[in-house]
Amino acid sequence: MDYSKVRGFNYQPSYGGNAMELWKNFDEAVVRKELSFGKKYFPCFNTVRIWLSWNYWKYDKAGCIDKIKRYLAVAEDIGLMIVPVLFNRWHDQCLDWGGIYFDHLIKQTCCEGIDLLNFAEDVTKLFANSDSILAWDICNEPFNYSFNGVNKNIIQELKKIELDWLTNTYQAMKAIDTKHPVSVSPPAFRGIEDTVTLNDISDVHFIHPYFWDDVNSGDDRKRFEKLLDDFVAYREKTGKPMLVTETCWGSTDDAKRVEVMEYTLGECKKRGFGWLAHALTESYVADLHGPEIAPVSAPGVMYFVDMHGNLRTGHDAFNKY
Repeated sequence: MDYSKVRGFNYQPSYGGNAMELWKNFDEAVVRKELSFGKKYFPCFNTVRIWLSWNYWKYDKAGCIDKIKRYLAVAEDIGLMIVPVLFNRWHDQCLDWGGIYFDHLIKQTCCEGIDLLNFAEDVTKLFANSDSILAWDICNEPFNYSFNGVNKNIIQELKKIELDWLTNTYQAMKAIDTKHPVSVSPPAFRGIEDTVTLNDISDVHFIHPYFWDDVNSGDDRKRFEKLLDDFVAYREKTGKPMLVTETCWGSTDDAKRVEVMEYTLGECKKRGFGWLAHALTESYVADLHGPEIAPVSAPGVMYFVDMHGNLRTGHDAFNKY
């Protein structure tokens, strides 16, 4: 597939606020309805990024695998390509989604049964021959910490621990699935640094270029456009395709969110990027609801379609790009 033609969304079903809730209470009818809303409002919608849960798999392996099959079958029925995310390293300090913590990656005598690799292998085997998998995303936003004021050597040690884990997972998945690309989605607040770090285990580069500044500021726009240009230069250097797997910063103000969205997608399109905006549906997940449901943190409100199936005001602008 031509990655520049990807137009889609991350999707967190509306009925849950974290990984365990979303998978334990899996509701196939809701998933079908909400993905169908996406097709209704966004005719160009062709790809969905779906987050899986190692945490739930630990509780109910057979049930988890069955639910993943049903979930992806719904996306296939609706005509969507799929980017499954196996693990998550983004943690919201206000409303955490769950996923992987350093406790799982640093071997301790009290931590038995940390079988992350088994989960990756189980899921990869299920869909190794699927025609609906666009690519595998090993992990959402590893290296997602800045630790201002902390010795840089400490950061590098932490990154090495994560990279070793991701590398082992990549190798195990590639040994099973020779058909689909495998990659990782790092944050972009350090520029292209983490993308470069992950080059050897990225068949295609996944990037998260969020613009969270003032669209009316020339300096802010220049910084963002330089970031995108740096990614373009690295894409040309490596010869690997590149896909935006998260973008479109939020706001509690619909008009401001649309302004940021249009600027962001316009700049991505100029550079030949396809994208998966964050995120399709209003949800109890952090950043995907207003303050009347739960606290709202820095990214603001990032959904496109509310829980009742209504398109958020002005958000049909997505279709322009």
